[in-house]
Amino acid sequence: DFSSSMHRLTAAVTFAGIMICFFYNASVKYIAKNEGVQLSASAVDGDGKKKKKPKMSMMESIKFLASSQYLRLIAALVLGYGLSINFTEVMWKSLVKKQYPNPLDYQRFMGNFSSAVGLSTCIVILFGVHVIRILGWRIGAIATPAIMSILAAPFF
Repeated sequence: DFSSSMHRLTAAVTFAGIMICFFYNASVKYIAKNEGVQLSASAVDGDGKKKKKPKMSMMESIKFLASSQYLRLIAALVLGYGLSINFTEVMWKSLVKKQYPNPLDYQRFMGNFSSAVGLSTCIVILFGVHVIRILGWRIGAIATPAIMSILAAPFF
């Protein structure tokens, strides 16, 4: 039934999170012990002293980021991608809920769908680098909104 399925899923995700934390901690300790490398987020200069980073206010940070044309374009790309994904998912998931009114069937479908998305993401990561290298950044950046538009069109 749905309740026991959710309990098993929650237990599996919790166990996976704990194992990720354990393996991360073990790998950091192993690298620090065997390589003599101190893994730290702070930058260190040649004398072994920490470098002082300039502290910027929120407005200074926004002005700094807005001063770069490339960062503005990347921000617009990410914002547009996020909005299109959210709008499409809202419509798509409402249709899927109508198709699968039983929560267990809906959960099963979404699990299969998530597995397919994960596999396709791995494939795109492997081949996406070549698309950008061969066709350029413009085509690589236009590919996501174009594919989203094509896939979202039947839902309108």
